[in-house]
Amino acid sequence: MFRPDLAVLGLVVALALAACSTPCEELAELRCSCEATVSERTACENRAERQRSRHPPSDADEERCEQFLRTCDCSRIHTAQGKRDCGLAE
Repeated sequence: MFRPDLAVLGLVVALALAACSTPCEELAELRCSCEATVSERTACENRAERQRSRHPPSDADEERCEQFLRTCDCSRIHTAQGKRDCGLAE
């Protein structure tokens, strides 16, 4: 049986969690979502989490991530320009 109240609660929780993520966390999620398989996405997410734990992003890093969020696109991530647009290359 569908319970609209639970569906709404789930949506509110998901939005609240999304609102808590930083631009660099969002960029990592976006980059990892570009991976072709579930195992590649999981490995990417694990690498991103380890990197974030070892070297938390500075305020300047967060600003750069915010810029990359505007330009990063999975459909072009495997091109030279796409890598630059996602912050994976200079």
